[in-house]
Amino acid sequence: MLNIVNTNKVIGKTFVDGRFVCTYVQDSITQWRFQFEDLQSDSKRFLWIELHKVGRWDDEDKRVYYTLGYYKAPLHRVSLDFFSELENVLSTFEEALNTSIK
Repeated sequence: MLNIVNTNKVIGKTFVDGRFVCTYVQDSITQWRFQFEDLQSDSKRFLWIELHKVGRWDDEDKRVYYTLGYYKAPLHRVSLDFFSELENVLSTFEEALNTSIK
């Protein structure tokens, strides 16, 4: 099971040239939900990225992958090794938010 030690490191970070800011992280038994406010929206609009805590073993790669769920890309996978670096987390969220608005 994936364990993120400090999800608060993402709160307040901006993405997509300042369009989105992470404002909240919800922690449940099976996943984390990262809330991003769209600062360019005329109404209060939020996008969510869900990160599942339970991984799946990939026989080909010989590692466990964790699934991110977000609008337009429900099968984005990351490994524990990759997600252990904050910069990789931030770049993954950047990519996910860019994909969601296209």
